Amino acid sequence: MNRVWKVALLTLLVSVLLVVLSATISDIEGQVPTALAQRAADTPLPLGEPDQARDRLPASIRGLTVNLNIADFENTTFIFAPSTQPALFVDCVDNRYYPLIPGTVYHYRSETDEGLETETVTVTNETKEVLGITATVVHDVVLLDGVLLEDTYDWYAQDVRGNVWYFGEDVSNYEDGQFVDKAGSWEAGVNGAVPGIIMLGQPLPGDVYREEYLAGEAEDRAGILSLNESATVPYDNFDHLLLTANYNPLDGELEHKFYAARVGLVREEVVDAEGNSTGEIVELTAVQWGATVADGDHACDSRDDGDDEDDDDRNERDERTGSDAATSGQAAVHSSTGATTGNVQNNYLPLVLLP
Repeated sequence: MNRVWKVALLTLLVSVLLVVLSATISDIEGQVPTALAQRAADTPLPLGEPDQARDRLPASIRGLTVNLNIADFENTTFIFAPSTQPALFVDCVDNRYYPLIPGTVYHYRSETDEGLETETVTVTNETKEVLGITATVVHDVVLLDGVLLEDTYDWYAQDVRGNVWYFGEDVSNYEDGQFVDKAGSWEAGVNGAVPGIIMLGQPLPGDVYREEYLAGEAEDRAGILSLNESATVPYDNFDHLLLTANYNPLDGELEHKFYAARVGLVREEVVDAEGNSTGEIVELTAVQWGATVADGDHACDSRDDGDDEDDDDRNERDERTGSDAATSGQAAVHSSTGATTGNVQNNYLPLVLLP
C-alpha cells in the first residue's frame, strides 16, 4: 500500500512539472523579441562595418523575421517614460541606419493616383533647442506634379547609446500651391507632446516603440520586422536592409520602410492589413552627400569615420547612379564626410512595452 501511494504521488508530481514546463515554454516563445532585446542590452555589441556588425549578431537573430500587423500595434500598451537629460545626448546624429550629416540631400519619388510626388529631404546645418537638447533640423519638401504640397521642418537628436530621437515637426500643408494649415505640427514639451524614437541604436526584430506622441495629432508607432531584407530602387540595389512596420492609428495606415546602413531610408510602401503592398511606393532616386558646410558650426560638419573602403563603395554607387540622377536634374554628389558609429554602444530602450 505504501509503494502504491509513492507511485501515485510521483505520477502527480511529474504531471504538475509537465504543466509548469509547458506554460513556461509557451511564455518564453511569446517573449522572444523581448529576450533578444534584453540580450543586446546586457551584452554590448561593438559596431564597425555594417556587415561586420550584422555578422556579430547570432545567426538566429540575423535571419529572424517578425510579423507585426495593425492589431499588434493596437493591442500593445505603451508605458512611455523617456529620459531626456541633455547630458545623455551627443552633438552628431550618426546612427548607421539614420545618419543625418549636414549638407546631405535625399531625393525620393512616388507615382500616386493624384500624380507624381517628388520629395527632397535636406539635412540642414541648423539646430533647434527642444527640452534643453540641441536637435538637428531636417527640411522636408513634397511637390505634387511640381506644385508645393507640404513643407516641413523636423527635429532629431541622438543619445549616447545611438538612439535617434524625434522631438517634433513644424508642418505647413498646401493645396494647389496655397497654404492650408499646420496640421500635424508638434513639439516635445508643448501641450503634452512627448518625444519618440525614430531609429534604435541597436534594433532587433520584435522591438516596438513610439515614434512621436501628441494625442490626436501625432501618434505614429513602429516595430522592427527584419535585418535581412533586399530592395532595388533607382539609386541602387541593397541587401541586409532593416525593415520596419510603421502604423498611424489616426488614419489607420500601415507602412513598411526599408533602411540601408550608412545611407538611411531607401524605400517605403503602404501595405494592407495582411502586409501586402497596395502599390503606393516611395523610392530613393539620388543622394547628394554632405560635405563640410562653409558657413556653419555644426558638430557633424567635419566628422569623418576614416572608413575609406566604405567611402569608395558609396562613391562607386554615386558614379553608377549619376546618369539616372542627372536625368531628373538631381546629380548624385559624394564627399568623404560620412556617418560614424562611434557613439553607438548597445541597445537602449527608454520605452517599456506591455502586451
